Amino acid sequence: MPLPDGGAQLNEEWHQFHTNPAAINRFSTYGVTAGVDPATGSWYLLFCPTVAATPVWVAPGGRPPTTNPLALAQQAMSRIKLAAPAMEMAPAASRGVVNLLAYLWIDRGIWTPVAATAAAGPVSATATATPDKVIWDMGNGDQVTCTSPGVPYDLNTPREQQHTDCGYVYPRDSHSQPGGTYTVTARVYWHVTWTAAGAPGGGDLGDIAGATATTQVTVDEIQAIVTG
Repeated sequence: MPLPDGGAQLNEEWHQFHTNPAAINRFSTYGVTAGVDPATGSWYLLFCPTVAATPVWVAPGGRPPTTNPLALAQQAMSRIKLAAPAMEMAPAASRGVVNLLAYLWIDRGIWTPVAATAAAGPVSATATATPDKVIWDMGNGDQVTCTSPGVPYDLNTPREQQHTDCGYVYPRDSHSQPGGTYTVTARVYWHVTWTAAGAPGGGDLGDIAGATATTQVTVDEIQAIVTG
């Protein structure tokens, strides 16, 4: 990891506020504009492109935490358990119809944040994964991105009285596909953030993908007969 110009590396992540003008400019970006007198203490900065910089004040003779909270956050993220979605479609997943809106939804039970924590001595970090979107691959080259788990179809309610924020219309039947079906998959993507305790830190760890659920869908074309 590159050092800020003029900084003094104390371990892998922490850098001391320095009188070098280039270093002062770098630290001032994060609101640190004083603290160079060793008699009163000094500012240190957790500097890494993948984590929010957090200045910390250290008393004379002290040192910033030697445990890397970002490494703990990444360890915590690896411990997060993400369930595979239970996917549903209406009309029934085994039978679709050309040009008829298909409702798509997953079990709302997994649409909730999931967290895990890792600790080393007095320092700990917690990573929290929050469901962000579901990507449905409809098996014909089309994808549908839904930012909610979708709305279940209610067989006891007239179709004209229902609505969905996650649906798809097949333009062609599946008869030409292998086995006469489309392979439909659904995968939830989660956005991960982290916080630290016992040391400054916290920020964004990006997106991770959960497990994929799969089903086979037969799509038929209904022929209308007009008489008169």
